[in-house]
Order: sequence, then structure tokens, then C-alpha cells
Amino acid sequence: MSEIVILGNGIAGYAAAREIRKYDTKSPITFISEERSTTYLRPLLSKTYFKSFQKEKIRLETDEWYREQGMRQILGTRIIGIRTKEKCVELDHGTVIPYDICIYALGSSCFVPPFGGKDKKGVMVVHSFRDFDQIRRRLYTASNAVVIGGGVIGLEMAWELKQMNCGLTILEAGPRLMGRLLDEQSAGVLSDAIRSQGITVEAGVNIKEITGDEAATGVACADGSWYPADVVIVSCGVRANSQIAREAGLTCDRGVIVDETMRTSDPCIYAAGDCMQAASPNPSLWSYSKVSGETAGYNICHPDTPRPFIAPPSPVIISGFGTNLFSIGDVSIGEGVTIVDGDDCTEKSPEPVQMAGRRFRVNEARGGDTHYSRRIYRDGKLKGAVLLGDLSDMAAIKAELGF
Repeated sequence: MSEIVILGNGIAGYAAAREIRKYDTKSPITFISEERSTTYLRPLLSKTYFKSFQKEKIRLETDEWYREQGMRQILGTRIIGIRTKEKCVELDHGTVIPYDICIYALGSSCFVPPFGGKDKKGVMVVHSFRDFDQIRRRLYTASNAVVIGGGVIGLEMAWELKQMNCGLTILEAGPRLMGRLLDEQSAGVLSDAIRSQGITVEAGVNIKEITGDEAATGVACADGSWYPADVVIVSCGVRANSQIAREAGLTCDRGVIVDETMRTSDPCIYAAGDCMQAASPNPSLWSYSKVSGETAGYNICHPDTPRPFIAPPSPVIISGFGTNLFSIGDVSIGEGVTIVDGDDCTEKSPEPVQMAGRRFRVNEARGGDTHYSRRIYRDGKLKGAVLLGDLSDMAAIKAELGF
């Protein structure tokens, strides 16, 4: 038996523990987390209607399940550091927890750019139960809200804010919404759908400051524009929580560096989830964290026959603003690609075109104001797709991608 300590109780740590229990029912497993709740479906924080939200409905397991699995939980506790030579974890109240194997799964923290007024009351992020509760309380007396950031979480939060009857503005620093997941045309279709709901959408925005004395009253931009806001939700991406790993001497870059088995530079410490950096880019999405945790758990139990981490396709689905969105894989479009657009498209697979020595194929199966479809092929193989409105092809696209 090995004493296994998991730092963090997000999906990566939880998935690792479940995988370990498939092959090892005896080794003690201890979760240590600064959060006071057991593992929950964090993505649902930005997908759940504020008025009907119930914490218990998004928890993955009961306390009894953890006890039955022989898993101890130390919650609401800050981790001070890892002593790699002594193989123990030091906690904020002086307790020291020994380990044989440690899984570093401390996730990420929301990035808030250093614009003026970011610490005013009413300026918030959404990353935990506590954040969600603070936003909900604030909204009951709010008239206007601004969401800074047009990525997945920002857009999902914007739709939930709209359901609370707030005047709403979405401000994105990049040239278009969801820049990593949508091409220019599909982002334009989505922006039009959002504006049709009475929401202001501005891209290419340079935030100057949050105005107000102690509490936020609005968002001022470098071009002189100003948007009223009692609530400002900042959704500008995340940063890996790697500081404790750095201080422990683990090799880190943007995150904690792991090999293909999820092992860090210390052979007794694995890492998984948002906090780790593998060969494949970390999109900070649920499916990526889950698979990385499962890989770590499996390899802890199979050190002589490890399996490599294979990053899963990470589909994004958003439902709101009077439409639906599905994006998966690489949807970037380079120069020279032929795009067959709109209702005139009758062929499922147009002839490939030559670009930079590779053969590309692009299919626009449906276009127009309400439905949009794009599939990207490289060397005859589907590499990415975007659907807006009608998502009936979603299952077929996943199957074609092998997902």
C-alpha cells in the first residue's frame, strides 16, 4: 500500500482518485483543498440560472461515497508547501501530511488584468461556489452589468446575467469573440445573435479602468467610451496555480511540467489538470483535466506499463442568446483556402485545395442568419468544425474525429 495525497479536489484530482480505486482498493487517499466543498461540476457555475442554483445538485459525490472509498478529505485548508526530501505536505495550521505518492492538482486562478479599479466592490470573477454566491447577491440590486472577456465562460455568464434583466455589455480585447475557437465569419454570426438579444458587444477594446469610488459604476475604455455597470465580471482566462510546485523545486514553465505519464521532475509527484503543462497545449477545459487526472491515476497503479497522456478533443457547447454553438478541434483558416458558403452548398466534401504544400478541404454545409456550419479538413481528414444554430450534425462530427 502507498499513502497517496492529492492536492486539490477539482475534476483532475477526483478523476485520478477514481482511476486509482479501479486497481487499488486499499491504499489510503487523502484530498487536501482550500475549497470547503467536495468536488463539483465547476463548468455549471456559468451555465446555471442564478435563481434556481442549488449547490447539492452539482456535487459529484456525497460525503458518504468518499468514506466508502476510503478517501479522507481535508477541506478549507491552505497548503503551505511540499517538502520533497521528507515527502510530506505542510498545511497552514501546522499539520504535516506524509505521502508516498503526491498528485499535484491545484488547478488555476482567474487572471485579472492590471487595469485601474479592479479591486472595487462589484468587480468579480467566477471560479468557485463562493464567487457564484457573491455575484448572485450583487445582482439582486444591480441594474447594469459588464462582462470583460468574450470567451466561453464570459459568454455563458453574460447569458445568465441577461436572465436577471440587467442591461448588459460584453467587452472583448481581441478582434472577435472566442478567438481561439471561432473563425472571423462564425464569430460574426455569433455576435449578431447576441446583439439581437439587446446586448452590446464590442471587440478590440482596450480597458482603461473601472470607474466609481468604493464600488464599481462603470467601465471606461481607452477610446473614451464608457459603459455603466454595478457588476463587472472579469473573464480573461486563467493562470496555473504552480507557485507551490516552484517553491518545492519542481520544474515549471507556464505550469508544472509533466512527461507523457503525468510525472513531474520529482518521481514521487504527478500533476494533472489546469496547473500542469504537457506536450499538448492545455486549454483549461474540463475534458482535458479529467483525462489528465485519469492518466495520472492509471500510471500510479501501473508504473511498469504506463500509458501515455493523449489530449482529448475538447468540444465547446454554448446554448443561449437564441442560438446554440458547437466548436471542436482546429478551426483556423489560412490564406488560400476555398470556402463554399451558405445555401448554395450542395456538396458535403468539396475538392481539396493546395496550400503551403498540404491539401485542405473546407465545407460550409449551411449558412445564413440562423444556421452556420464549417468543417475544416487537412490531408483529407477532419480537424475541426463549428456549428451555429442547428447542432444536428454534432454527433457525426464527433464520430468523424474519432471522439
